[in-house]
Amino acid sequence: MVTTEEILDLDICPICKKPNECQHHCGGPDENSCWCHRLNIPKSVSDFIPEKFVGKVCLCRQCLIKLGATERRNPELCSETA
Repeated sequence: MVTTEEILDLDICPICKKPNECQHHCGGPDENSCWCHRLNIPKSVSDFIPEKFVGKVCLCRQCLIKLGATERRNPELCSETA
């Protein structure tokens, strides 16, 4: 039996519980259409996400910015940050 705690809401930020506005789950044309592809997101962000949500649910823009994400100068270039 699946409990309520095991059900992931893909539209809700797991940190602040507000809508994450993820385009991957909202029917965006492709995976690069999401607003998150215009941010440099530090790998350390995953340290702040409850383990059961890592790699499954997106954070909202406000939480990512608070955790150190920055705007990309050239959004067309998708590079990893340290």
